[in-house]
Amino acid sequence: MFAFRLSGNIDRWDYSLSYFNGYDDVPIARKLVINPSFSTPPELQMSFPKMQVAGIDIATDLSGFGLWAEAGVFWPEEVPLTTVVDNIETRQRQLEDKPYLKFTIGGDYTLSNGLYLNTQWMHGFFTERGSGSLNDYFVMQLEKDYFNEDLLVTLGNSLEVNDWNALGYSLSPELTYQAIDNFEAGVGAFLVWGEEGTLFNSWNELDQIFLRFRVDF
Repeated sequence: MFAFRLSGNIDRWDYSLSYFNGYDDVPIARKLVINPSFSTPPELQMSFPKMQVAGIDIATDLSGFGLWAEAGVFWPEEVPLTTVVDNIETRQRQLEDKPYLKFTIGGDYTLSNGLYLNTQWMHGFFTERGSGSLNDYFVMQLEKDYFNEDLLVTLGNSLEVNDWNALGYSLSPELTYQAIDNFEAGVGAFLVWGEEGTLFNSWNELDQIFLRFRVDF
């Protein structure tokens, strides 16, 4: 595997161009073997598909607004899926060798009252591959300090749109206590809902409430 990146700036705009030739770090199924009698468990063989990626990203600050965008064109290898049931093989295309585009566009701003806003539009989650399998995700996060920055209140929201037909939504509120040097304590939740066909639908039963601590030495 190899990659390179060229970066620079034009006026107030930072930019970079990149190229990657290697393997995706998310595996994909290549072969499934099923015994109809279920005397042995099914066997699933995975691999990491080879691909090339050409990318570009830009970022700037305009009158206090932070703006950025990044995009990548992916050229994957074709991946067939072989299914074996009772020694009978069938093959189907798991991943096409057609290029597809992923991108993220975002911005952030801090209001005069100290409220921080960060929002992004992401086309294609990092686990999604292929032009017909990319969903759109609209992410917004709000942050505000209270009590002389001792308490940080964070509210994250994510809207998933699958082909503009099915919707998913997540809500992630969190309170962080940071009044002591080198120590943080937080409590929060991750709540998810999604219609059939969305990534969030597979997380419908995975709502979480968490407590975390961080100590720096």
